[in-house]
Amino acid sequence: RSLGNPQQNLQALSFVVDAFESMAQQFKKAQQIGRIDSNDQNLTNLKVFKSYVNHEISYDTYQEQLITSLKNNLNITNINNFHTFIKELLTTLTIVTKSYPLSMPAYVKSKINSLTNTGLSLEIAEGVYDNDDQKISSFVNSRNWGFYVNACNSYGFMIDINAPWRLVADLDSVAMLGYASRYGLANT
Repeated sequence: RSLGNPQQNLQALSFVVDAFESMAQQFKKAQQIGRIDSNDQNLTNLKVFKSYVNHEISYDTYQEQLITSLKNNLNITNINNFHTFIKELLTTLTIVTKSYPLSMPAYVKSKINSLTNTGLSLEIAEGVYDNDDQKISSFVNSRNWGFYVNACNSYGFMIDINAPWRLVADLDSVAMLGYASRYGLANT
């Protein structure tokens, strides 16, 4: 189901959208009554910046990385005929597939696959993933952090420890199961 601005084409699973929209409403109410700091750029008026990405699209991009890695690791000086090509290819695949899964199912199950490919995660800011100081100053040190953590728990979201702006539907929480049950999904 679509989230917010239709021109951005942001989507997630319907029950995740419902839970997020309810939580965003709670933030609006808290802002109106002065319960949270209305000057916080990230944790006042919740909006989604990134959501579902089709895994087939991200897999196509990933395949380009895989092919580049194969090219970079394939030693063509050892190839004289088809037999030596196969031998070198198998050796290279053994090395490369330690870091890059070869098939789509292996990619989908791997750590390389993004949470956004599940439809269960939403990102409420455009943060820098490798800047821990910015994460702490913009989120953890926010006056609204405690409210954010409690709201996420109440509405069935987990906060990604590596990206505090990323919310992941907790399919084991009573709250998220409540939203999912509206769509006939009674358990994980």
